[in-house]
Amino acid sequence: MPEAKDHGSPKSHVVLVVEDEAGVRVPLVELLRDQGFLVYSAADAVAALEVIAGAKRPVELVVVDLNLPRSSGHRLIRTLLDQNPLLRIIAVSGQPPTGEGWALPDGVVYLEKPFHPEELLEAVRHLLYGAQAPWP
Repeated sequence: MPEAKDHGSPKSHVVLVVEDEAGVRVPLVELLRDQGFLVYSAADAVAALEVIAGAKRPVELVVVDLNLPRSSGHRLIRTLLDQNPLLRIIAVSGQPPTGEGWALPDGVVYLEKPFHPEELLEAVRHLLYGAQAPWP
């Protein structure tokens, strides 16, 4: 059974964190939950798709590590956007997205690890609430 934990208030936005390293995933879930988001988590792409299919409320934003086991984060992003072109996505990785095959779809925000928690929250606010300034 994939790790799919429901954290937070049912009145908040729904976010999915897809990260294979528990030492990164758990703090991200806690950070977002502390901001009032309903947060699901998954350790890989296959589990993420299962979480989305079984979620009680539609997932609005996904934070996805680009280096995942069982299937790449890039493939997961393409699959998610094929299923829901309006889904908001933040891609994270310890390696900058350069070279062939690294191009991210338009609208996907990229954060390079390690990033400060406020950087993630700023990206979330930008995608969910349409922050005034465009994302860099």
